[in-house]
This record gives sequence, C-alpha cells and structure tokens, in this order.
Amino acid sequence: MNISPTSHTRISLAFNWKQLGQVSLGVNKKLDFPCMSLDKPCVYRIDIKGSKGCEVYIGEAVKYNQRMRGYQSPGPTQRTNQRMNDNITEALQSNGLVSVLMVADGAHLCMNGEDRLVDMTEKHQRVLIENAALCEAYTSGLIVLNK
Repeated sequence: MNISPTSHTRISLAFNWKQLGQVSLGVNKKLDFPCMSLDKPCVYRIDIKGSKGCEVYIGEAVKYNQRMRGYQSPGPTQRTNQRMNDNITEALQSNGLVSVLMVADGAHLCMNGEDRLVDMTEKHQRVLIENAALCEAYTSGLIVLNK
C-alpha cells in the first residue's frame, strides 16, 4: 500500500438541500425549530430573511434535533448558540422569515474519478459538505453568519 499523496487530486461534490421547515417563536418567545423524524447526522443551513437582508448560517451535526436545542436554549458559554438565538429571534420579531434546510443523505463525492455516496456518520465527510456550502454561500453574495 502506498501512503504517499497523489500528485494531483480532483474532488467534486453533489448534494441537494431539503427544506425542513420554518422556525417560529413559541411559548415565552422561545424558538421553535422544525424537527427531523430521525435524529441523524446532517449538514444544515439556517436561512434568515429579515431587516438585515438575506443571512445564512451553515453547520454540521451528529444529531440535528439536539443541535437545534442548543440554539433554542444556549448556555452561558455557548457564544455561537447565543449569537444565532439573538439573530433568529430578532428576525422573527420583525416579521422576518427563518427556514431550515438540510442534507442528510443522497450526497455524492467523486474523488479522482471514483463516485461514492457521502457517509454522513463520518465527521470529515460532513465537514467537506459544510465547507463546500460555505464557499457557495460566500461567492453568491449572501451574508454568512459563520465566524
């Protein structure tokens, strides 16, 4: 087995966003996220259309529902969760629209001509999709909330 890197690597990804639903303000102005029937690994995208324009946050999670609970009830040391909770709440309070999209299956990775399904249980493969989605968001002129 040769462990040396190839001199040229070619990678392409193909994936489709699935609309999961809208975020709303529930009881006591707590964020209410759409649930995923099977809490499984995914890459998610939160689209915020509010007074600041079109904003997007892209992330990856082992368990989607658990990850959304972090945005719903952020802890005192969870800066990203606090920031996202504030941004989403502000948009919804000003009659904005917040939706969640996700990629949980069906993504394809082609590496050096070999096509395969992305294994979303593997963090490095989820992160590859997350970063590709971030590149697309940045180049399309969206306000990207990822820091």
